[in-house]
Amino acid sequence: FAVDLAFQTADSELAFHVRIGIDRHDGVQAFAMDTRAESWAPLRGASSYRVRLHVPELPLAQGDFKVYAFLTDEQALHLHDMRVLDPGFTVTPPDYTVGLIRPTHTWSLVETGLEARDGVPIAQASTARSS
Repeated sequence: FAVDLAFQTADSELAFHVRIGIDRHDGVQAFAMDTRAESWAPLRGASSYRVRLHVPELPLAQGDFKVYAFLTDEQALHLHDMRVLDPGFTVTPPDYTVGLIRPTHTWSLVETGLEARDGVPIAQASTARSS
């Protein structure tokens, strides 16, 4: 996943940070990242800039997402400009997935044949009785 963002300024002495946010269509924020931790930021001394946010793995499970781009001052407090890409993008998995993200994961079978407290095997305990 990548977002390219370009902007110009009339005053090259101003300093800027860029933030990209990804929200699901219902307003739930999936994530946001900005340039504040970058060694080359804040951006200052030129009249135009182009930056790219690259996310090598995007574990979003499914859904429609909006892309928000924010241009802020050097403290990331004052908003100079904002753009919203809506519709942004859609994630469609081959199988239905529950939740917002699908992180890389592995399962392993650690043990079988476990007994519940009353001697009923765990596989049968869930339907045998409730407490």
